[in-house]
Amino acid sequence: VETVNRAFQARPEDIAPLCDLSGRALSDVTLVTYHSWEASRSRLASVDRPQSIVAVTAPIPWGFAYWGPNCRYHLENFRAALDEPGEWFLDRQGTLYYYPRPGEDMASAEVTAPAVSEFVIAAGKPDEGQWVEHVTLRGLSFEYGQYILPEEGHGDGQAEVTIPAAVMLDGARHITLERCDIRRVGISGVWFRRGCRDCRLQQCLLDDLGGGGVKIGEGHRSDLDRPEGRTDHIVCRNNIIHGGGRIHHGAIGVWIGHSGYNEVVHNDISDFYYTGISVGWVWGYGPSLAHHNRIEYNHIHHLGWGVLSDMGGVYTLGVSPGTSVSHNVIHDVYSYDRYGRGGWGLYNDEGSSNIVLKNNLVYRTKTGNYHQHYGRENRVENNILAFSMDGQIQRSRVEEHVSFYFERNIVLWKGGPLATAGKINDDLVRFASNLYWNGGGEPIDFQGLTLEERQARGWDRGSIIADPGFVDAEHGDFRLRPDSPALKIGFVPFDYAQAGLEGDAEWRELPARVEYPEVEWAPEPPPAPPLALDESFEFMAPGKPPQEGQVNTEGRGDALTVTADRASHGTKSLLFQDAQGLALSFNPHWVLNPNHDAGKTTLRFDVWLGKGAVLFHEWRTWGSGAYQVGPSLWVRDGQLTVAGKKLADLPQETWLTFEIECGVGASVSGSWRLRVTPAGGPVMDFADLPLGSAQFKELTWLGWCSMAETPTVFYLDHCVLQNQR
Repeated sequence: VETVNRAFQARPEDIAPLCDLSGRALSDVTLVTYHSWEASRSRLASVDRPQSIVAVTAPIPWGFAYWGPNCRYHLENFRAALDEPGEWFLDRQGTLYYYPRPGEDMASAEVTAPAVSEFVIAAGKPDEGQWVEHVTLRGLSFEYGQYILPEEGHGDGQAEVTIPAAVMLDGARHITLERCDIRRVGISGVWFRRGCRDCRLQQCLLDDLGGGGVKIGEGHRSDLDRPEGRTDHIVCRNNIIHGGGRIHHGAIGVWIGHSGYNEVVHNDISDFYYTGISVGWVWGYGPSLAHHNRIEYNHIHHLGWGVLSDMGGVYTLGVSPGTSVSHNVIHDVYSYDRYGRGGWGLYNDEGSSNIVLKNNLVYRTKTGNYHQHYGRENRVENNILAFSMDGQIQRSRVEEHVSFYFERNIVLWKGGPLATAGKINDDLVRFASNLYWNGGGEPIDFQGLTLEERQARGWDRGSIIADPGFVDAEHGDFRLRPDSPALKIGFVPFDYAQAGLEGDAEWRELPARVEYPEVEWAPEPPPAPPLALDESFEFMAPGKPPQEGQVNTEGRGDALTVTADRASHGTKSLLFQDAQGLALSFNPHWVLNPNHDAGKTTLRFDVWLGKGAVLFHEWRTWGSGAYQVGPSLWVRDGQLTVAGKKLADLPQETWLTFEIECGVGASVSGSWRLRVTPAGGPVMDFADLPLGSAQFKELTWLGWCSMAETPTVFYLDHCVLQNQR
């Protein structure tokens, strides 16, 4: 059993209401786990009260420890949770409990119980040449669809990609949904899934959705070799897509997977916990069907709400020639960011290439109005990017080609840096003719350079620092005054009021009737408890990375995985496989975050060193700044050294046991103790070893690194970490 994907240790007070539940009552409890950009829903399998361990019926995609010790969760669907007005609970005996809102009269209340999840199914068989075609649904309402969590729960890696829709279409051609309402459903709204072509969704209202709004094409495990199975030429135009992700929090307003030649235009998309529009389903530079898509003239707003992270108003993946993300208005995108990061307006994620992003107005975001993770030759032109909270633009990865062109844009903010992460100062990202203005008053820092220094190196030529002269940008009026200096850089004013809905005034004014509250930011997570570990990797799958801590590899012949090749304790251990030519000498490495801040910490572990292996092990106090070193040791060519001093010659290709003792917090003494015991050999005891830094206090970082520069291996087993206070 892979326990870290199926179980976690909770604070006893948080799960106290569960301890009296058993059988079906326990398995009916829903555990909602919040990852970075996704959430999973699980049924409970057991609660171990003495150990406060909660186990679920099936593994979840991201596990409970992937994002560190403060992974958020909540529990629902049990009677003790019925504690606020408007909540209800239905037990297995058919009794419905409801906590009325103030003023509600239950004697006259109307209660609607959904009976089905899907309302319309077009079951064409495109692989057999059987089509559902030339059908129009007009003026119909589909409301009150249910969702029942499967016994194994539900979780997706991204975008709630497998959640079905109230209107499911396969093998559909020339199908139109016009002026239809899809509301109060437990899944997504409409899915043009496999083999759909020349279909339209026009002037429809999708509201109060358990999942996403509109899905186009397929995602994982799709057989796309046969052209008849591909979905393309879908039009999603002039729709209101509001209030989604209410059950499946990682769902998206409009999602395009393996699909091209689609139009997503003139929609109003709002109130999701994740991304507004997502285009593409290939991570990297491999072949992609998601090309020649038009994402234009949409109003995309009020996303994230501080719940999930790594989102965009418009999010893209993969090589996408012919794709345009233009003439959109995007604002109020707010991410969680305490693990994972990112609430961006325009977000070119992994491999995004050859996309034009032009004439967009983006403002009030969390971590930047434009971000490219990595990609090739995207064109970011003539946009207004304003008032992000934490940096304005970001380029995360430098590669051996032009990342993007950033030209004739207006970048406006009030205080803080222009770029908070990544790198903008090199020849492989092309900035030119932009206007920058920091209304906070401090000089603009281009990651250590002034604008003049950048221009002397050939970057940002034609760019200026000046107040752009908007009519009233702080109150949302981004029209330029006639004397605006932005006109000098070649910026062409555009009518951003054209974004959003079309048609009669009553339809266009519907979204404005919604009043959005201020974002309620989550409190700081509680301090992580001190980590206690007794790990021999017996319950982990061979070939997989360890489930605790952070694994750092480069995928260039190096590896850090559980193996059954050898073990000192049981049948498995942890393999560190080094390789030649790695970018970072300390890869592969494995890190734990013990958070020990008082008392004495002891660590023992077994290690088997192959020929030429180089082991580096270190304890650190490491917050957001420079780290301070505690105990630190090397084993190179069989020589054990501490602080540059040789302590002993150690045998290779046999198991060695290391035991380390060191005070932490107020118990730090300036020294530490090491015992090393070869298999069947005597104990070598080294006392009063010097700490690496006099400022070492708390143990927040604990790491094992392979430091060889040639293909070598070592194995780690039976790691026991304890803290005594």
